Formats: sequence, structure tokens, C-alpha cells
Amino acid sequence: MYIKEQWVKKVLQLGVTDNLGGIETFAANVYRFTDKTRIQFDFGNIYSNPLCFEEEFRRGGSTVYKLPNYYRNPISYIKETKYLIEKNKYDVVHCHMNSAAMLWPLIAAKAAGVKVIVAHSHNSSSDKGVLKDLLHRINRNFIPFLANKYVACSDLAAEYFFSKNLIESTNFSIINNAINVPRFLFSNMNRKQKREELGVEEDVFLVGNVGRFTPQKNHLFLVGLFAKFYKKFPKSKLLLVGKGELKEKIQKEAEKLGILSEIIFLENISDVENYYCAMDVFLLPSLYEGLGIVLIEAQVSGLPILTSTNVPTIVNLGISKFYAIDLQNKKEWLDKLTLVHSFEKKEERHINREFVKQRGFDIEAEVKKIMELYQV
Repeated sequence: MYIKEQWVKKVLQLGVTDNLGGIETFAANVYRFTDKTRIQFDFGNIYSNPLCFEEEFRRGGSTVYKLPNYYRNPISYIKETKYLIEKNKYDVVHCHMNSAAMLWPLIAAKAAGVKVIVAHSHNSSSDKGVLKDLLHRINRNFIPFLANKYVACSDLAAEYFFSKNLIESTNFSIINNAINVPRFLFSNMNRKQKREELGVEEDVFLVGNVGRFTPQKNHLFLVGLFAKFYKKFPKSKLLLVGKGELKEKIQKEAEKLGILSEIIFLENISDVENYYCAMDVFLLPSLYEGLGIVLIEAQVSGLPILTSTNVPTIVNLGISKFYAIDLQNKKEWLDKLTLVHSFEKKEERHINREFVKQRGFDIEAEVKKIMELYQV
């Protein structure tokens, strides 16, 4: 046992939240495919609710530590996080970030003298207002003094966080938000089961979206588009998977448009892959995305995709119908959705796993990059 403990690298993950998104999905996927005899993952939680996948992390032997909320008390957060890092002697602190407006996790790790500090960019813009945007632009200049490993999920996410010099350095790497491909492959059995649970008959055209209810995800646009589509094709429904501060606003807008009864709202689900099977098309009209891991998941399930031109082009795997459309062109959105409606029953929903692997979105290959990053 003594030898094993000496060999295991201890990694503290900071920045995972209580609301399912790209960071949480990435962290969970890495966790599932990491050799637990070589890596010990622990997590920090600044929220009143459990983290996404917290129960799974605990079952796997990780500890989730309650920390002060740095939005309310950054000084207490730095002190307690520094103490935690020093007490547990972490070899690596991995800081997942959507914005550089809050650098407190990096500051705490630096103060604790951690050998490897990872700044990981998961986004390409922000909707938090002028002040937060200004803070991000200022604070990104301090990242080289706080971290020594720099990671992004795409070129756009890299440019949003890091200088050209950092991106060109040997300490920078792109690590794709990869997935467990077999888990997301289409299954007719799962399709039938989930449609029965949802009360959606097989001849109903199910439009789907997975994402938190925030301005970034642009649900108002999505609901407005579906309202127009529903007028043309009343045998259709919209499935929205996620939670967030704008959910009630979206529900009120749907009620105003007269389509609330045609929308299914779901949250806190653990088997999102089965809901992709139930869908007939996947829409993501985001204002911006670091990558858009849900688009990878949906394509692996064989779904046709309609997304905004604001997502990185790398996300198009070339394995299903994929339409990137300008948000200003509402007519084209409706036209393409109508087109997909005309052929969806005829399309095959089976893809080649090896092709996904070659494109860099199979989690097993990306975990190897993580191990190199942690110097394991």
C-alpha cells in the first residue's frame, strides 16, 4: 500500500459546477477513463448543491471538498483552498474556466506552490456583461504568472484566453472535449423506450436540444423557430434538456407563442445518450461556444445537426448532415429544418467509431494527452 501511495499522482479539479455543461461532461468522461491506480482525482465545490456527477466521483474513491464561494468571499476561498492543497499535497491543480474574470483558483494553487497548475479554457466568449468582459481582458494577462500548463478545447477557446506567445509555446495543448463513443451510438431499443417514457409517438418529429438555460445557448431563438415550424408540421414536439436561470423565461415565451404544451422540459438526467436516440434532429443556435460537446454527442448518435456559425468548425465530424447557419438568416433555419423533416426517416443513424477516433473525439485517446499533461 505504501508503494502504491507513493506512485499515485494526486490531482485537484477546480471549476466543475452543479450545472451540467461542457466542463462537467469533460471532467466526468476523463474520470471514467483514467487509471485510478495512477491518478487520484479530488474535487472542490463552491456551490450549495452537489456537483454534477458528484455521487459518481465519490463512488470512484474521490473526495469532494466544500469550499467558500469565491463570488461572495474570494479571500476565504483562497485561504481554504491553499490550506487544502498544502494539507493533501496535490501534485496537480487543474482549473477549468469559462472566463478569466475570476482567477481565484489559479491564485490559490500558485500560493500553495503546486508543481503543475493547469489553466483550461472551455469557452470562446462571455455573456456576463461589460464589467466581466473587461475583467477577463485584463486578467488573461496574469495567467502566465499563475499557471504553467495551458489547455483549450478549440482554437477559438485558446484565442479567447491565451496570448499568441502562450499558444505557440510547448506548454500549450489542445485537448478535445472527447466522448465515450460506444455510449452514444444509436440504439433503436433506446429510442423506443425513451419515446414511450416521454409520451412521444414514433410518427412525431422530435426536435431536440441539450444545454443550460443561459443567454449563450439562445433558447429564445430556438423556441421562436420551433413555433414557426410547428405551424407547418403540427405533428412535432420540442425536447429541451437542461436547467438554468432563464428556464422560467423560456417557458413564459413558449406559453405566449402557444406552444408550451408541445415542449418537453427535462433536467437532472444521467442517461442523456438515450434521449439523443429519441430525437430526430438536434439544434444548437448558440451565440458562442468553446467547442460544443453536445454536437459531438449528437453526431455520434447519427442525428442531423442545425447549429449557428458561432461554433468552431472542428466540431463538424462529417458523419451526419450538418448545417451551420447564420443566426440572422431565420428563413434558412426554417428551410433547413423543413428539409431535415422530409428525409429523417430515410437516413441511416449508424456511424464508424474509428472515423470519430481519427478526428480526435474518442475519449480514450484524449485521456493519454491528459496523462502527459499531468506528467504521469
